[in-house]
Amino acid sequence: MISGKPKLRGDLLISQQETKEGTGFVVKDPATGRFFRLKEVEHFIARNLNGSTPLDVIRESVEEKFAVTFTAETLEQFIQNLGRLGLLEKEGRESGFVADRPRTVRGSLLYLRLKAFDPDRLFNRLVS
Repeated sequence: MISGKPKLRGDLLISQQETKEGTGFVVKDPATGRFFRLKEVEHFIARNLNGSTPLDVIRESVEEKFAVTFTAETLEQFIQNLGRLGLLEKEGRESGFVADRPRTVRGSLLYLRLKAFDPDRLFNRLVS
C-alpha cells in the first residue's frame, strides 16, 4: 500500500505528441537522460500526483473523465512503477531523485546503447 500522497518530480520535461494511436506524452528525466512514454490516461494520473490530492479523488477523476472502471489496486501499481522509475519525489526531500553519474554505455553485452550526445543542446543552440 502506498503511504502518503505521492508527487511527480517537478524537474521532469513532458511533451505532447500526436500519433496514429492517439495522443501520447513523452517524459524526459533530465537527471538521467532517460525517456518514458505515457498514454493519455497515464499522463492524466501523473499530472494529478501533486502531493496534495488524495488517491481516491484521482481514481474517481479517471473513472469520470475516461468512462472506465479503475480500481485502487491498478492505481497503486501504476504509482509504484513511477516510483521504481525514479519519477516521483522521495519523501523528506525537496528534489526527490538524485541520479548516479550518467553512463555513456548502456545495455548488456549483446545489446549496447552508446550515448553520443544530447540533441536538446544542439536544438536549443539552433533556436537561439
